[in-house]
Amino acid sequence: MTEYYNFKVSEFEISYDPYWYEKSNILLYFLLAIIILALGITMPAAVFKPGVFIALPLSCILFVKSTYRVLVKNKTRLIFDKQNDALYAVNPLGKRKLLALSTIIELISISENTNYCYVLTKIKNGRIKNIPITTSIIDKNQNNPEVRFLEMEMIPIITAFLNISTMSSPCFKDDLQE
Repeated sequence: MTEYYNFKVSEFEISYDPYWYEKSNILLYFLLAIIILALGITMPAAVFKPGVFIALPLSCILFVKSTYRVLVKNKTRLIFDKQNDALYAVNPLGKRKLLALSTIIELISISENTNYCYVLTKIKNGRIKNIPITTSIIDKNQNNPEVRFLEMEMIPIITAFLNISTMSSPCFKDDLQE
C-alpha cells in the first residue's frame, strides 16, 4: 500500500507526495482559457468594448495555474528530516525548508464545509502558524483506499516520528488564529 502517496519511512526520514491524489484538471483549465480568449477576441467592440482586455489576462491566469499544478504542485514531495531538524518541500523548482521539526507542537485536522485537510501547527515568536501537509479531502472520499491509508497509516507514523499529539476531533478553520 505504500504506493499511495509514494510514502517512504526510514529511521531519520519520512517522505511522501502530498498532492499526488489531487486531480489537476489541466484539460478543463486549458479549454476554459481558450473559450474565454476566443470570446474576448471575437466579441464585437459595439457589444462589449473591453472584451479582449479582460479575456487575455483571464486566459493567461488559467494557463499559468494549470501549468503550475501539473509541472510543480503535483510533483511536490515533503521530507521530514530528523538529522537536519527540518521539513522540506522538494519540487522541480528546488528544495525549500518549510520549518524546523522542533517547532511543531501538533498535527490537526482542519474542516471547511465538506472538506478537510491535515496541518502541522508550529509556534514561532509566540505566533501560531499552520502548514498544510495534505491536499483538501472531500468528506465523501473518506472510504477511498488512498484516504484510508493516509488516515490509518501515514498520520500515526508521522505523529510518532515527530513525537507530537494529534487532535482527534476536527477543528474548524475559523477557530484557529493565524
